Amino acid sequence: MRQAIALLLGAVLFGAAAAQAGDVSATPASGGGLKIGYVDLGRTLRQYHKRQELEQNLRVLQASLSEENEAKVSEWQKYRQEIEQLVAGTPDRLELEEKHRKASIELEKLRRISVDRLNEEFVDMIEQLYGDIEREVEIIGREKDLDFVLKDQSRERRARTRDEAVLQISQRIVLYSKPEHDLTALVVQRLNMRYAAVREEAGKAEPEKPAKAEER
Repeated sequence: MRQAIALLLGAVLFGAAAAQAGDVSATPASGGGLKIGYVDLGRTLRQYHKRQELEQNLRVLQASLSEENEAKVSEWQKYRQEIEQLVAGTPDRLELEEKHRKASIELEKLRRISVDRLNEEFVDMIEQLYGDIEREVEIIGREKDLDFVLKDQSRERRARTRDEAVLQISQRIVLYSKPEHDLTALVVQRLNMRYAAVREEAGKAEPEKPAKAEER
């Protein structure tokens, strides 16, 4: 899941408006050249605490949908077993066959709905995480008067297949940079600080549960 998230995100996380308006070479920063930073997106996603909560929500939804599907499958199998015990063409069997047919349609419909729900949740998760990262990077980029902040891709995970190796290499935007241009730790720190503050405020907003009366 983490790799799928990282591969769906863009290469440039932040670009100053002046640099975006025209030729990059024609927009030198104060000091004689462009001021560029980079963020390791894979590491940022792994260390962002909000991702863990959103992934847990996705797992809870998946478990709930699986439970619904299993209940519908059990009903479908029950009709199937009962049909096999009856003589073909009898009213009871015909009635069960109709119920079995309807159960098959409902099961297929439920499976499509489940896939759609999971896809929607996954897309929403990606958009939330990337939106948070992009906003934080923009704030930092403006604070540091940077022209561009590029997306880097972690090299920690070794590819297991040929296609994965090609994909990982194609996703690497930054081939070399001095460590001082790496903004990853700062971005992660800021993201988690904001997320902790939001969680704290949400906790304060929740009404306190009434204390249980003491038993006499």
